Amino acid sequence: MGILTAAEADADGRLLDPREMAAWGRYWYTDELPAWTPVAELGQEMRPAYEAAAGTTGEHREVAEAYFQACARAVASPEVGKAVDLFVRDLRFRLTVTHPDDGREFYPPSE
Repeated sequence: MGILTAAEADADGRLLDPREMAAWGRYWYTDELPAWTPVAELGQEMRPAYEAAAGTTGEHREVAEAYFQACARAVASPEVGKAVDLFVRDLRFRLTVTHPDDGREFYPPSE
């Protein structure tokens, strides 16, 4: 999970494109948060299923898409909404669950 600050966006408007999130100064900030440990552990549990499907043509894409859809549903949860409401947000603020390879957006969830 990453955060783009208003100062970064002001300095380089290209960073507003979610496909550029790896360039955000706080792209990996969650790695430092103890509360993120369960999420990191979940990611490690998800990896074998993705890697197992990678040997099957197209299946790894389906697994990745299912993970992105699940993440989008989690981001749309009331708990995340309450946490986001605690922050002062720039008018350009938005939540996003974006596929890093092709830029597809999964948030808000389609369900």
